[in-house]
Amino acid sequence: MIAELNPDIPVNSCFVVHEVELRLLSGKPGKYLHLILGDASGQVTARLWDATVESLQACPVGTPLLVRGTTQRYQEELQVKIQTLRPAKSGEYKEDELLPMRGKNPEAQRMALAGWVEAVRQPHLAALLEAFFGDPAFLGPFLRAPAALRIHHAYNGGLLDHTLAVLRLLETTMVDHPGMDRDLLIAGALLHDVGKVETYVPQGLVFRISDAGRLLDHIILGERLVMTQVEAISGFPPELALHLDHLIISHHGTRENGSPVLPMTPEAIALHHADNLDAQVQRFQELTGQSPPGERWTAYQATLGRSLFCPSRSPSDEYH
Repeated sequence: MIAELNPDIPVNSCFVVHEVELRLLSGKPGKYLHLILGDASGQVTARLWDATVESLQACPVGTPLLVRGTTQRYQEELQVKIQTLRPAKSGEYKEDELLPMRGKNPEAQRMALAGWVEAVRQPHLAALLEAFFGDPAFLGPFLRAPAALRIHHAYNGGLLDHTLAVLRLLETTMVDHPGMDRDLLIAGALLHDVGKVETYVPQGLVFRISDAGRLLDHIILGERLVMTQVEAISGFPPELALHLDHLIISHHGTRENGSPVLPMTPEAIALHHADNLDAQVQRFQELTGQSPPGERWTAYQATLGRSLFCPSRSPSDEYH
């Protein structure tokens, strides 16, 4: 398993291809394959030197791949230097060993989602939520979708887990700040990431980013989905629609992080911080959890500008 890999050891295992790209060598002729490989325990970068177009064609995204090579450290990151690779045949792998693990009960999470939908009493918002979560054509992909491909909740069902975690954080916030519009905030939390259903689409055993996801991103796609349904609901109050629209397009908090506008209402700033808190804590947990046993620090995380500390934990910590 990837989480158990250490530097300078042989690798002879099956992984699923999450990303693959044929790149030019720097300073000399030739090409190499840059891959992101995964299994149930995490992901790892891999490279195949002296690669060809045929090498690229042998490992499309979403397919199981038998890899033989060695591990090594490069710029503090653990990588796999591939010697040989080939597509795995049926019977050479177990699908559940290649798909990212998820810690929550899917059925319990689905029921929790239904409970939040039913908690909204404002009739127009309730009708809007029913248009989404009462439609099997939307609900099925929503329950299966990841929240991201690499950063956080990058597994089947991750979008559901993230959405419910945001709602639970907001529930606590609303207790201490009772002046906020509860129905609006719950609806905004339920709908803030619906664009990811169109952003991440299945390919083989994994998800990839759709063309629309690359060109428009999930915020714009989600805003379009929600406003289309709003317009179909007779008598939907324009100001309520405006406030909900604002929650969706501002939930990333800053323009640098993809929001067209900054949060400008108490509900919008609450949603942004709950969304970011869950995403970042999950991100840190996943990164520290993927470090090899005994490692005190993760590899340097360029997007975070730091390595992360991996403290020793007692067995009782998981029950607290």
